[in-house]
Amino acid sequence: MVNRKQQSVAGRLFLMIAVFSFIFLLLPLIIPVSGSEGVDAAELASDASRFATIEGLEVHYEQTGSGADNVLLIHGDGGGTFSWSPVMGSLAEIGTVTAYDRTGWGLSERPNVDSSTVENPYDAAAHFRQFIGLVEELGIDEFVVIGQGEGANLAVRLARALPNKVKALVLESPVIEATDTSVLATFRPILRSPQIRNLAPLYVRQQSNSLAFDLDAAYFRPSRITQEIRDAYAIQTTAVNWDVAMWENTVAPDLPDVSSELRVISAPVLVVAGAGDPIVSLTRSEAIANEIGAELATIAACGYIVHEECPDEFIAAVVPWLAANS
Repeated sequence: MVNRKQQSVAGRLFLMIAVFSFIFLLLPLIIPVSGSEGVDAAELASDASRFATIEGLEVHYEQTGSGADNVLLIHGDGGGTFSWSPVMGSLAEIGTVTAYDRTGWGLSERPNVDSSTVENPYDAAAHFRQFIGLVEELGIDEFVVIGQGEGANLAVRLARALPNKVKALVLESPVIEATDTSVLATFRPILRSPQIRNLAPLYVRQQSNSLAFDLDAAYFRPSRITQEIRDAYAIQTTAVNWDVAMWENTVAPDLPDVSSELRVISAPVLVVAGAGDPIVSLTRSEAIANEIGAELATIAACGYIVHEECPDEFIAAVVPWLAANS
């Protein structure tokens, strides 16, 4: 009797494991959750929007100004070309200004990724190649780079790799070191597994508020965030495959630590910091500037996205510096 009961319990347990395995391990492989249909980028584009095909992907960018002097703008995570709107007109006094959307943000294409994808279009290496491809597509030879947040990390790698092309570097609230957390690093292989990846769009749609970029937390004074600014950021949850991109950006390999590269850059560097930056502290920005002997521009009563929250002060610090150093 005991053996029969044990066999019965074992049988039920085996059945439960089999059902669980089918639902969570096999079913996602058979019937993956597709990315959001969303709105096509062309419908969301403004009159200033342009697109270039880079590595088979449609990369969105905007240009203003004219002349041989070029200024290229690289946004941080959560942002996009739209974030540079408050300063592009003033920067255009220098020459031709180009802002673009890194893959996964703004209006650039958000491709699907699976186990057969050789090179993930959302990781730091892909963003580097896409930038180089855009520069070549636009026929830009020498240029100034202004990078904000994670965009500053990419700007440093570009200046190191292209010393004869990058004339000057402006690092705004720079994310220089790897920002990985031990928890995410531990579970990243699981989070990028085919099973989890195929279920991810459904999870992201349910948790979009917690996963989305917290704009209020990035500002020193959230009252400065207009409805127009909020609407621009809302594109991140409107475009085709926004949920796929949000997941891939969340679990992508962390940014490389570019501290050593920064120390050997030959181009002049300006570090711009918000005195009230809640993400990259003023102390950290000061340390970066001191370590490489760069000039530091501190913007009072401003947060993480200086060019957006305090555009006038940003221009007052950056344009004269570029005039003297590029």
